[in-house]
Amino acid sequence: MSFYSDLIATVSSMMTEFGQTVTIQQNGPMVTQPNGVTAPSQPAPMVTKGVIFDYQFRAYGNEVEKKNYIQSADKQLFIAPTEFTPQVQDKVYVANNWWAIVNIKQVNPAGTPVLYELWLKR
Repeated sequence: MSFYSDLIATVSSMMTEFGQTVTIQQNGPMVTQPNGVTAPSQPAPMVTKGVIFDYQFRAYGNEVEKKNYIQSADKQLFIAPTEFTPQVQDKVYVANNWWAIVNIKQVNPAGTPVLYELWLKR
């Protein structure tokens, strides 16, 4: 195994041990129904493990001052890489609530994703 494969394995095992269940519902491509209505298809949800935190304003410094987007109810969710990449339009069910993904950051040394940080908003 390479260094990054070991790192991904470590992140995954820690998420499994200390994380909670996270369900990510993707919005599929737009399809036209037999009745003529166009709507997104609903692929099967993806279940993984993740760790959720409240946002700490001091960790984001000028971003809060510049954009004033982060609110007190927003959450920060860390998940290990899975077979698909989360997208901004996806919905996340964690901590007994559905959340919208506002932003996604990837920790990817040398182009290998090892962790995703999701900014969640109700």
